[in-house]
Amino acid sequence: MRVRIRGQTSGIEKTVREHADRMIRLTMGRFATAVEDVSLLLEEFRKRSGSGGAVFRCRVSVRLTPRGHVSVKHTAGEASAAIDGALERASRTVERRLQLRLQGDAPYDRTARCR
Repeated sequence: MRVRIRGQTSGIEKTVREHADRMIRLTMGRFATAVEDVSLLLEEFRKRSGSGGAVFRCRVSVRLTPRGHVSVKHTAGEASAAIDGALERASRTVERRLQLRLQGDAPYDRTARCR
């Protein structure tokens, strides 16, 4: 399982990157044989109402073997919360996809998208 972590923030901090890597391995580790690639993108943007606080959006993309793709995103006020939320949603979606695959109810090339 390959892991890629990118940030479109003003420099993703080492602690945030380590947290993201640790959480990816914890949440997706049980699916390691079925997951080919996990990509995480962390974006930071400002709230519109002038409150001054940053909002973080985390996008997680999981490529399954032999085929399939899961893409989710989660927005939160803290980077770690955005990462945790997105990975939790991705984990649930991958689990559902693999259960359907075992039952023979879902084609391999369908793409699941959660917002």
